[in-house]
Amino acid sequence: MPVHPQQPLPPRRVQSQLKEASLTQSLRCPKTKALVRSQGMLGCPLLQKKNRLRRLCERKPSGKIQVPESIHKMWLAAGHSRDLLLEELENANWDKDVFVKKVTRSHEIIHKKSARKKRGWYTKENMERKLSWSKNYIASVVRFCEKQGNEKLVKKDKYN
Repeated sequence: MPVHPQQPLPPRRVQSQLKEASLTQSLRCPKTKALVRSQGMLGCPLLQKKNRLRRLCERKPSGKIQVPESIHKMWLAAGHSRDLLLEELENANWDKDVFVKKVTRSHEIIHKKSARKKRGWYTKENMERKLSWSKNYIASVVRFCEKQGNEKLVKKDKYN
């Protein structure tokens, strides 16, 4: 219901309804006509999305960062890691708290997987049996450990 200058203004109740109608109209997706959340950035250019991520992850002049140091380092690395951060921020519907939880959790899972290396002192027989290494690989590992400067990698039997 458009208001013309010659007509008197409608009552306040009607004015507020008109205002709400225009707001919901502006929050509709142009393609699907579905309502879009106010925090979402549907249809925004890529540059705006990257700037949002930059403002979230960059170090401020005061030295503060809005995200954990690990996320800041991922953002500084640029390239593929920055694209992954942008994708995670979109999946979190541009909510900072959800974004930080998701990225921190995935970062911890990656580091937990990389820390699962088998370490210990093994004889040649145990390398073959427990670690399932081939004889050629065992021979190359033994050669490497017996080289000059790698004496700390070989444990001497205390009874010999």
